[in-house]
Amino acid sequence: MNFQKYASYAPFFTQKKSNPLGFLMEDKPSRPEDHLQNLNYLSKFLLVLSLFFFSWAVYNTVTMDKGFDLGVVSFSGAAFSAIYLYVKTRNNIKFFSPLRSWEKILVVISQLIVAANYGFGVYFALNVGNYIYVRFATYCIIFIFVWIGLSIYTWILIGRTTYISLNEDDEDELDDLYGFAINESSMGMYNNRRNMP
Repeated sequence: MNFQKYASYAPFFTQKKSNPLGFLMEDKPSRPEDHLQNLNYLSKFLLVLSLFFFSWAVYNTVTMDKGFDLGVVSFSGAAFSAIYLYVKTRNNIKFFSPLRSWEKILVVISQLIVAANYGFGVYFALNVGNYIYVRFATYCIIFIFVWIGLSIYTWILIGRTTYISLNEDDEDELDDLYGFAINESSMGMYNNRRNMP
């Protein structure tokens, strides 16, 4: 049997296939700084999105005859949490301090409050007044799922950054360990070469 004929196909069968759900299933990144950067980009996106809808809610509150747009409260909370995320992730990975559990929970809760506010909007559209506000209800339903999705993605990204920061003692320990291993490996190679004929 001619194995050389099929040798070129070996990489196809042996290489690791990409996972379409990798952003959900991956435990550890190949480059930890990439996840930190992704979280930083997400914080900027969330800030812009929150400020846009916050401005819209303020405009609605000012122009309506009576009442108050609850988006002023919910989007201000989402904006503050986005700013907090940005501040935590703007530095180099060497100076990054992972978010603690309560910080992670507060950030995600601020986004879920926005989704809950849209849920209240659906209730308003279906039950208040003499007719159903179909367009407003559809708009609210869409953004319920948008903000739930953003909260899940935020939770995942924060979770991926919880282990990438080492304190100085851990770094020194790793340096000593790998430095020792490299030196041992180098000495072994040197001895092998010296014993070669």
